[in-house]
Amino acid sequence: MSGAKKKNIKKVKEAKFFHKSPPVELNTGFVNLERFIAINEYDDGSFSKEYNCDIINRRGRDAVIIVPYAYIENQLHVLMITNFRPVVYYREKVMANKNVEDIDENIINFLEFPAGMLEEDEMNAKDEHLGIKKCAQRELEEETGYAVPLKNIAVLGHRYYSSSGIITERINIATCDITGIEPKKKPKTDGSVMEETIEHFFVQFNEAMNWRKEGIIKNAGTEIGLNRLYFSILYERQKKHNLILQRRLKSLLNEINSLKKNAEYYNKLIREFKATVTHELRHPFTEIMGYINLLKKKNLNEDKKEEALNVISKSLKKLYETNNNLIQISIKDDEISKYLSEFNIEEELNLIVEGYKSIYPKDIDAKVEVEKNCVILIGYIERFKLIMEGIISNAFKFTKAGSVHIHVRIPDLIEKKNLDFSPDLFNYHSMKNIIPKEIEITVKDTGKGIKPKQLKKIFIPFYQGDSRFEREYGGIGIGLSVVKDLLDTMQGSITIDSSEGAGTIVKLRMPFGIPSRTKI
Repeated sequence: MSGAKKKNIKKVKEAKFFHKSPPVELNTGFVNLERFIAINEYDDGSFSKEYNCDIINRRGRDAVIIVPYAYIENQLHVLMITNFRPVVYYREKVMANKNVEDIDENIINFLEFPAGMLEEDEMNAKDEHLGIKKCAQRELEEETGYAVPLKNIAVLGHRYYSSSGIITERINIATCDITGIEPKKKPKTDGSVMEETIEHFFVQFNEAMNWRKEGIIKNAGTEIGLNRLYFSILYERQKKHNLILQRRLKSLLNEINSLKKNAEYYNKLIREFKATVTHELRHPFTEIMGYINLLKKKNLNEDKKEEALNVISKSLKKLYETNNNLIQISIKDDEISKYLSEFNIEEELNLIVEGYKSIYPKDIDAKVEVEKNCVILIGYIERFKLIMEGIISNAFKFTKAGSVHIHVRIPDLIEKKNLDFSPDLFNYHSMKNIIPKEIEITVKDTGKGIKPKQLKKIFIPFYQGDSRFEREYGGIGIGLSVVKDLLDTMQGSITIDSSEGAGTIVKLRMPFGIPSRTKI
């Protein structure tokens, strides 16, 4: 072997390039490709055979995926695009020799969000986020026709990196609020031959998340965009809850500090309230952020993902209750609660019940029964809804299984003999043909019930039976105190019949007007 002669290897002296005739070019909007004929000249004077050489130029390395969203009838929707990708079809049909029916339609009719590459000036902008927002603004209008101000666009999280095999892209995620905005013009193509936009459409956010889970969405950037939008909404809600809580806590502390009597009682009240609201906010917020970070980890198994989502859901319920209590405090004296209107009490009660059935998905039989002679009422609807939300939320919260039944009727006798049905009660001088009546609403549940000694204190603000009750069910103990205050302003009354382990019956009586066209 040591005596073998070394083989002479030719070296390329020069490579010459010639344009194809006819020319072969590809412009996808992201990639420019031109095909040349190349011939190598070697150092020994010989030449190679002709071969194809593709010259690829990338327009840029920074891309933006835009997640447009809108609130439609109070439900969060996202705007998605369906694209047909002929390149994928060719790969599956021709190269892989598959039958049309065997090709996964989700990789051909491709669901994704609008996306684009940053222009040179956008990449070099002093404010990095401003460049990304401008790119998102431009691409969204081009692909969907929605023209939005920059203030509606937010950049979410850090960029991530994606490799196409040619060059590594830096991907940014931007969200865009298009609530109430109509597209100004028809979308136009960006000149790409890689895909054809079939349509763009709104889909409920929860449905889009299900598509991601079921594998209908095949685009990693679209999945990441959905996840970041989901967690950004959670985060914003936490911030709002925190702000409401801080403002209310400051107000309560000022009120408490102004009281000179019963100093020891109010000092204890402050400590308990601080501990309660701190726990009700910080604990679920910490759990949510911790499990969000866990979900960001790669290779997380499905059991861990399911556990994380369950904890996040449970923590959001706690935050919802805290937020609902604080909202009750903040708007019970608001001007909007003083407006009269005609409303369907059965529809309003069913809306409240359905809302709490979704928040507390337990095995509970919920039923609303309204007698025909009092379906349509006239009165302070906002106050009515606050009262009923306070009562019905407790019924669902403290009933693990069984039933929650609501019955509405006009009682035979007016309970309060001194009830004032004067014109000022319903502003009769501005509303004619109204018959004043007292309405009785009974809410009966099969929940845990209330101890007799606790019934006497149940309308005291921030009162809860004991610390175990507080930790198990959450809340800050203000719901029934708000209900009592509102009933007093409406000349209404409340009675509660309950015993531990035997459920609770709450009876409410309130004066309302009934249109005279209703048969009584």
